Amino acid sequence: MENLDIDKFLDNDYDTIAKPDYSSLSLEERASRGDADAQNELGTAYMQGYGVQLDYKKGLHWFIEAAAQGHTGAFANLGICFLTGLGIPKNYKNAFKLLKKSAERGYALAQYNLGVMYENALGVEEDYEMALYWYALAAKQNYAMAINNIGNCFMYGKGEQKNYQAAFSYYMQAAKQNLPIAQYNVGVCYFNGFGVNKDISLAEKYLRLAADGGNRDAIIALQTIFKK
Repeated sequence: MENLDIDKFLDNDYDTIAKPDYSSLSLEERASRGDADAQNELGTAYMQGYGVQLDYKKGLHWFIEAAAQGHTGAFANLGICFLTGLGIPKNYKNAFKLLKKSAERGYALAQYNLGVMYENALGVEEDYEMALYWYALAAKQNYAMAINNIGNCFMYGKGEQKNYQAAFSYYMQAAKQNLPIAQYNVGVCYFNGFGVNKDISLAEKYLRLAADGGNRDAIIALQTIFKK
């Protein structure tokens, strides 16, 4: 499967073709009959173990079936598999092709992950401006991780001048969507006075929210700084 030729279906576009009405059928039946929306949804279920037993092989199968029909979401999901090595050997070239096609069609998840590739030089040259470009497009769709990463760019001076106030503003926007990593970053800002008045009480509040969401750094911070 690592030798999958994705180029042959990158120009397909599932959104432009007529589709039968399979609404009365189960998800599995719809997928088996070629419904790419169902195939992508079923692939996601297998990849995450939602309602079915976790099975990366089956997840990849359904992502590929949907992507072969030009399904924008499946392009993104299959691209992420290649990017992270989830169920298949990492292949940044394939990841970039799939994510770029999906991102160009306006899919926020793909736009965010394309930004990650540019920020971290994953198969492409490090380019903070391009990372910010794709993060910004995803952020316009209120994609929380992209908003948080724009905050990181301002916090650490990646493609932008360091600006703690701007960083805090973006972190807070993402934190309001209950994103644990953003809540952690807000807590750090309050603890250190980065871009906002130092407030230990609010720092603890946001670190606790992040910890409750499973953020390990927040859990460690509560244990070491606040002894909780």
